[in-house]
Amino acid sequence: MSQQTQTVLLRGGLDLVSPTIAIPPGQVRAAINYAPDVAGYTLFGNYERFDGHPRPSDSDDPTTIAARRTAISAVPGTGSVLGVHVYNGHVYAFRDSVSGAGKMYADSTSGWSEFTAFGTILDFISGGTAQFEEGETIVGGTSAASATIDRLVQRDGDWSLSDAGGYLVLSDVSGTFVAGETVTSSSGSAVVSGTSTVSLYAGGRYECLNHNFYGPAKLERMYFANGQGTAFEFSGEWIAPIRTGIDQGAAEDVPYLLARDGSTIIGRGGDSLIGRLFADRPTHLAEYANHLWHGYRSGAVLYSGDGEPLDYRTLVGAGDIDFGDRVTGFIDVASTSLIIFGRNRSEYVTGTDVDTFDNKTISKKSGAIEWSQAIIDVPLFMDDAGVRRLTSTNAFGDWRMGTITQQIQPLVDAKREAGVEVTAAVIVKSRDQYLLFFDDGSGLILYFGRKNPEVMPFLLPIVVRCACAGEIDADRGDRIFVGADDGYVYELFRGRSFDGSDLKAYIAPVWNFEGAPNNNKRFHMVRYAVSSSEDIELGLSFSLDFANQGPTTKVTGDVDAGSPLITTDYYANVDFTQIAEAEFRRSISGLGRNFSPVVVYQSAENLPHTLQTMTVNFSLRNQIRG
Repeated sequence: MSQQTQTVLLRGGLDLVSPTIAIPPGQVRAAINYAPDVAGYTLFGNYERFDGHPRPSDSDDPTTIAARRTAISAVPGTGSVLGVHVYNGHVYAFRDSVSGAGKMYADSTSGWSEFTAFGTILDFISGGTAQFEEGETIVGGTSAASATIDRLVQRDGDWSLSDAGGYLVLSDVSGTFVAGETVTSSSGSAVVSGTSTVSLYAGGRYECLNHNFYGPAKLERMYFANGQGTAFEFSGEWIAPIRTGIDQGAAEDVPYLLARDGSTIIGRGGDSLIGRLFADRPTHLAEYANHLWHGYRSGAVLYSGDGEPLDYRTLVGAGDIDFGDRVTGFIDVASTSLIIFGRNRSEYVTGTDVDTFDNKTISKKSGAIEWSQAIIDVPLFMDDAGVRRLTSTNAFGDWRMGTITQQIQPLVDAKREAGVEVTAAVIVKSRDQYLLFFDDGSGLILYFGRKNPEVMPFLLPIVVRCACAGEIDADRGDRIFVGADDGYVYELFRGRSFDGSDLKAYIAPVWNFEGAPNNNKRFHMVRYAVSSSEDIELGLSFSLDFANQGPTTKVTGDVDAGSPLITTDYYANVDFTQIAEAEFRRSISGLGRNFSPVVVYQSAENLPHTLQTMTVNFSLRNQIRG
């Protein structure tokens, strides 16, 4: 019989549960390190190490690439990278020192640079009738010590009544301030009650965010917490601890004024702070309605005053919410609501201030696995059922949960049963992708660029422990960074390899009956349309009849790169080179009801390519009877 052809668009992702005959032929039955995107299935997993040195991938010379890779070091310290974040054009990484102290580093052209300007905390009481101003110099009346005020935090009292209390964050300290002395500046004065050194806490896992609470341009600051001590505010030059007042000592030392919903409102000097009797160790932070929100393992949720991320007095609009489950994360949804996740509970908050904040229940039984939350148009997270999303209901303004990984449920179940844990999640905005990382080096890519989400798995030779997206160069888009078990920070979507090692990938399309499930066919040829900017080599292995006939021996073939659409010879300073389509074609010979041609890739030399379509040449044979 004459040959027929069938061409399918490669899209739809992995499907492990639908009946084979019902799965569109563009989907896949198995895959590793190919990602669904707008053009088809694109090679995924290229990354390279990062510390601010010149990037290896910015060179085309193999010797230079190798030398640059060698020059890039791990974040100094021991253990995993505990946090990575982009702020003010730099990448910051957190890792514990060998001695067991928490450390923070910034990228630089010479590698990781430790931040050491932690400064001094000066606690004060009995303030004068006028408050200090940030940027002023204070002088000790007894010690003659001096310092610059970086941050002023009032915690109670009233300057006009000379009983204000709080703390100063100081830099450029000369001499030693002593308790009981009066310190003065050009604006104010107070009595010193104690001093200490700002330091980071070892261990934990860091969550960071950037926000400008103060209005004027260039006052965006970085806020972070790791569950081991207070949260912090970072300006790029100094670090200030954020004392919420949640740790107020033993019960017998606390003057109780009012108890409500498990909280204790404590007061001093006419002011009041929201407090509970446990340590001030937030694990998660969020910004919502210009308040800084803290989430705790105990189930407490605190928020700062309006526009005052370091002030937790009720006088300035601070407050708390009894959540009732260990907080596993927040998501701020377009500034209209704040979603609070526990492991087995989820709620959302609406309103703009302490008088209008209102928390409502989404689910009393379902929450989010820690570190899985992200937002790409809608909130995304993972729970025991798989990856889920929250969609709002127009009629009531409420939220509705829906699972979006049903097609790979066996894989989700296998991860859960094996005790594999989620470690990080990040959004790749330019690709409409949500990346979810596990502690066995594997992960999931979810693509949201079409009507239905598409899911594919990946497997890396590193274990990612934290991830972030951020803009290094203005108006150049986000870059994706991850921190790993081996102490390195890596940039994803950079280079041609697994940081110098071969990138391995394969993709197996679903069993294709070519529209005639009850007929044998003679398969003659398979062609993949490939988008690649350079010549690549792919391998092909095909199986028939659900692999009952066994796979064929893998064969390899070259794929020529597309040519420039417009030659660059005419323009000395403008490169018009574009990716153009090429074709991976192989003649085959096999007889069976269905057919699955597996594409295999392994190289450290090529930029990512995209498999766009698959065309199969076949001819119908006998109908199967009985």
